[in-house]
Amino acid sequence: MSNITSQTIELYAKQLRLPTFNHYIDVIRQIGNNKSYEDFLISLMKMELDCSRFEYFTEAFVHELASCDFVSKRQNIVMIGNPGT
Repeated sequence: MSNITSQTIELYAKQLRLPTFNHYIDVIRQIGNNKSYEDFLISLMKMELDCSRFEYFTEAFVHELASCDFVSKRQNIVMIGNPGT
């Protein structure tokens, strides 16, 4: 695949806010050659749906934040993301 094609896919995925679509090569490898375009699309969309918006957070880290220990330790918490996340 050409570099321009992959950059175009990356740009469209970013504009559509579908970051998992950048991993379409992995989906193609997983579903194999004998599947239809619909199977590919379903797999890609399922992967996007399953994609964790907070991929760097573990459940333990979320519980740690919920305990609010960072307040007594006088630590700052900075979270950056799209509005509503």
